Amino acid sequence: MEQNQYDPIKLEKAKKRLLILKAFYSHLVVYLVVCLLMLLFFVIYRVADWDMFPDWVRWNIMINLLLWSVGLFFHWVYAFRKGPKFLRNWEERQIKKYMEKQDADLGSHQRNRP
Repeated sequence: MEQNQYDPIKLEKAKKRLLILKAFYSHLVVYLVVCLLMLLFFVIYRVADWDMFPDWVRWNIMINLLLWSVGLFFHWVYAFRKGPKFLRNWEERQIKKYMEKQDADLGSHQRNRP
């Protein structure tokens, strides 16, 4: 059997990153399918000039598409790390701080043992 040659921490990070990207692409596919269906419904509604649907249906479709587009944009920013650099740096600093705190706590516990 082949021994795993990758650093376990890097492997775990890569797996987490892959899950984030898969979630984004799933979100994108669902978004596209639903948008196409909603736009098709909207076009049929407008062409048929049905009086049975009130004006709020048109606004409901457009507002849903707009808000979902904004949500998808922020999901893209998160998945592809396109956000502001200061947020990424802050996250890295916090991870480093917590890891150092864990190391310090672990060291103090080992010194206190008889």
